[in-house]
Amino acid sequence: MHEILINLDEMRSTWENDSMYIIADPNQDDKEIQQFYPEFSKAKPDIEYSSNNVEKIPKEVLKELLTKNKLI
Repeated sequence: MHEILINLDEMRSTWENDSMYIIADPNQDDKEIQQFYPEFSKAKPDIEYSSNNVEKIPKEVLKELLTKNKLI
């Protein structure tokens, strides 16, 4: 199983920085977006943001994160 967080259509108006994504209004001008969010750059429009396209977390690391955050 996997989850699609930003589909290919949304990727056309998606901007990113090191830690987050912004899905902008597709009718908004790119220069205007960069003026408000100068630390963001246009995301690659040909790859959807999906759990199927990222490196998997090893079970041990996942268990440690869940335990540390008192989720298990």
